[in-house]
Amino acid sequence: MRIRFITEGLPYVPARDGYRMYSGNLLRALARRHDIELLTLIDACDVDRIDLVRPYCASVTVVPRERRTLPRKIAGMVSVYLGGRYRNIERRLREAAAKRRLGHCDVTHVEGSLMAGAVTPDMAPGVLSVHDSETLRCQEMALCTEDPKLKLYYRLLERYASRYQRLAYPRFARCVVVAERDRQAIRQVVPDCRVEVIPHGLDTDYFHPMSVQKEPCQLVFHGNLSFPPNVDAVHGFLEEVLGPVRSQLPGTTFHVIGADPVPAIRELDTRGDVRLSANLEDLRPSVCAGAVYVCPVRRGGGLKNKLLEAMAMAMPIVCYPASADAIEGIDGRHFLIARTPKQFAELVVSLLRNPSRGTALGLEGRRLVMEEYSWDSRARTYERLYQAVLDEALSRATNSRHATLRSAWTATTRS
Repeated sequence: MRIRFITEGLPYVPARDGYRMYSGNLLRALARRHDIELLTLIDACDVDRIDLVRPYCASVTVVPRERRTLPRKIAGMVSVYLGGRYRNIERRLREAAAKRRLGHCDVTHVEGSLMAGAVTPDMAPGVLSVHDSETLRCQEMALCTEDPKLKLYYRLLERYASRYQRLAYPRFARCVVVAERDRQAIRQVVPDCRVEVIPHGLDTDYFHPMSVQKEPCQLVFHGNLSFPPNVDAVHGFLEEVLGPVRSQLPGTTFHVIGADPVPAIRELDTRGDVRLSANLEDLRPSVCAGAVYVCPVRRGGGLKNKLLEAMAMAMPIVCYPASADAIEGIDGRHFLIARTPKQFAELVVSLLRNPSRGTALGLEGRRLVMEEYSWDSRARTYERLYQAVLDEALSRATNSRHATLRSAWTATTRS
């Protein structure tokens, strides 16, 4: 099968952000059995990474991302609001495809909601992968801030995103998200959109248990530390959970690991019970050095990739339901789920006092990820979806030809 793979950012791995990790790993898995024609926007900082994707693609066409002036931004917002199209990006993609003389493809895979309004109609049949619901994300972001101006911003953005989804998403044969909660949210906004759930995959060769010295009373968490739900999770854990844990085990510390920490996170490094590791080249040794992985995330849609990564590294995990609701794991077997801060603290203490139970949880978690969340299994799910889309397109074309022939025959016999 020849697949045109269109993305809003260069899909390479390893990468620090989940978007590139998702699209990059999926592209590599699909490339084992199919020809990939990559068409992507690219940031200036990623130009030197193009060679990371060339081995997996039959062709690579890059379109530099433009810095837009204020008039262009306003024109773009109007175009999106009225027609659900990013006209400028669409034009530049079309010109780049024509210049490279990109030919026929069996199916188009589009990564990212931005690109839903940038692909041209002739690129169908298409599958749109948006990962999560934009409207649900806006709702969760509004809950993560006490700033009235930010709350208003996210409420307005939610309305804007809802209209955009209604205009852009139905152009695709399928829309793909990573969690059932996001599918329901999109269906509420766009009832005629055909939404499928295909969870994240994980590179289990990269994420694996590492031979490092364990810190016996160290709790660990990792993620993008400028993302509001993660910031909310860290502060909530410090305010409601860490104190009760330390009252029973005074030597317990909290190691926060991640990229681009906001000032409210950076200032935590001055506390004696908190350690911050920012922008590490390789976070795996630091995560594996913890005794227990905690995921106190209470907001945000989608599937928490950080949890899959911790499971793949065989970490014993305590989390809230919102962190694990999109993962096919079992409470008490693959991780421990806490419904309240008090229960969270109790579960953490129980694992710190019983390391053998933590080891058993970690091994079961890794086994689940290896069996159910490999990128090869995700790619095969996409392949079945592509085939279904192609079959439907062929059926429509056949029915259309038959209808045309019947009309012509009827007109002939009547005359």
